Amino acid sequence: MKPIKITLLLAGCITSLPILAETTSEKLQMGRAFFNEGNCMACHASRPFASETSRIKNYPALNTMVETCNTNLGLGWFPDEVEAVSHFLNTHYYKLPNPALANED
Repeated sequence: MKPIKITLLLAGCITSLPILAETTSEKLQMGRAFFNEGNCMACHASRPFASETSRIKNYPALNTMVETCNTNLGLGWFPDEVEAVSHFLNTHYYKLPNPALANED
């Protein structure tokens, strides 16, 4: 690969990092807002997230469970909102590898 192509590739990667961070930060804020709006702790206060008895063992299972709550409670969240809540829960409680973020790198 020519030096100019490598330089351009590195420059593109470096300049895209703030955009990814901003997107992740915005998703986290949106997830927190929907989590609070959905009054999720009304059900989950007595069953803390990420306990030893949790059935959630990977990120797709977490996302599916958030969608299940969305459907069962009639919250009306769109898929990107479900994903944002999943991201929020994962960041603050579960800390599972997120395949979607791995694909953004």
